[in-house]
Amino acid sequence: MGGIEVAASAIHNSADGRRYLVIHGDQCDRTIKSMRRLASVGHRANMALLAVNSGVNRVRRQFGLSESRLTQRAKQKFKETTNYLADFQKAIAKLVRTTKQMV
Repeated sequence: MGGIEVAASAIHNSADGRRYLVIHGDQCDRTIKSMRRLASVGHRANMALLAVNSGVNRVRRQFGLSESRLTQRAKQKFKETTNYLADFQKAIAKLVRTTKQMV
């Protein structure tokens, strides 16, 4: 790729002689590791929700009500949850940085 080598990890030697292990954080992320399983479960849940939603909307139409969008609501709740978890992780990282500075 244009002279760029792609590797799972590398050792970086700094100008002052220190060595750093450089890796992608996904190697430590449990969610990414189980993403295939999560995607499979998510797909099955989405298909089941679409089937339920279809039945619910059939009944709603009989009563003259507008259609419900359960999958959109579920995706929005999932997004809110992931944002909450990301904010939590950022807060923990900030706490660790501040604690390190005090010690």
